[in-house]
Amino acid sequence: MRSYGRLGLTLAAGCVVSAAFAWLVLGRMDLQVLAAGLGRADGRVLLLAFGCQLLGLACLGWRARILLAPLSSLTFSLATRGQLLGLTVNNVLPFRVGELAKADYFARHASLPRSSTVAAAAVERVLDLLCLAGVLAMVAPIALPRFEHVSALS
Repeated sequence: MRSYGRLGLTLAAGCVVSAAFAWLVLGRMDLQVLAAGLGRADGRVLLLAFGCQLLGLACLGWRARILLAPLSSLTFSLATRGQLLGLTVNNVLPFRVGELAKADYFARHASLPRSSTVAAAAVERVLDLLCLAGVLAMVAPIALPRFEHVSALS
C-alpha cells in the first residue's frame, strides 16, 4: 500500500511541475495562433517523429543493458525506465543532473554499485560523442562546399 502512495505522490508532483512549465510557456503565447499552427501540422509527420523518439528511447535502453550486462542482468523495461528518467531530469534540471539520477536509479533498482552506474553513464556520453563525430565526418564533405566562406574555417 505504501508504494501506491509514493507512486501517487510522484505522479502528482510530476503533474504540478508539468502544469507550472506549461503555464510559463503558454502564458506568454497567443493561444489562437498556437491553435492555428497546430491545425496546420501534418499528423503523419508528428506520428513519425513520436515513433522515432520511442525507437531512440528503446535503443538507449538496449545500450544501457549491454553496458551494465557484466554487472547485472537488467530487464529491458528497467533499462528503458532509467533512460527515460535521465532524459526527463536533464530536460528539467541543468548540468546533466539526469545522468546522476539515472545512475542512482540503476544502482537502487538493480542493486549495482553507484560507481559502476556512473561509469556506465560516462561511457554512454563518450559513445554519444563518437557517434556525433562520425555523423559530422560523414556530413562535412557534403555540407561544407555549400558555404561561401569555407576558406575562413581553415
